[in-house]
Amino acid sequence: MRRAGILCHITSLPGAPWHGTLGGHASEFVDLLAGYDIRVWQMLSVNPPDEYDSPYAATSAFAGCTALNDPHMSRQLIHSAVDEWVQKNSHWVEDWALYEVLKELFEGRPWTEWPEKLRYREPEALKEVIKDGLVQMPYYGRMRRQFEFKLDWDVLRAHARLRDVQL
Repeated sequence: MRRAGILCHITSLPGAPWHGTLGGHASEFVDLLAGYDIRVWQMLSVNPPDEYDSPYAATSAFAGCTALNDPHMSRQLIHSAVDEWVQKNSHWVEDWALYEVLKELFEGRPWTEWPEKLRYREPEALKEVIKDGLVQMPYYGRMRRQFEFKLDWDVLRAHARLRDVQL
């Protein structure tokens, strides 16, 4: 079966404040595609971009770009739901969140230039740095925003499935 498709990155859609998100405009775009019998939306990478804003050099194959989170989505999240999601995704999300926070803390320097105990991932040093007030809030905040990204992504995927549009 032949299908028509379109290539459009989600940031090319209208949205707040500067670009499209996984929210309402993305769902409206899916509706528009379905209305024209366009059944494939190729949106390119939605991974977090590197310091040059390229999602193709992302720091994680699993993480999503939280700048795409819908700012209008109601976020009355239950801590236990976030904790459960983090536990299920602990094979990547905790390490990724810590890496991102440390990279910011060390002003973008490569991990090879970080203090030796962190560079070699000594368990006690990692535990100690997570307890630090400068690191703790952004560390947990990044994991929470990944959970929010997953929620937004799931809503968009479900809507696209209902409209028979492949993402």
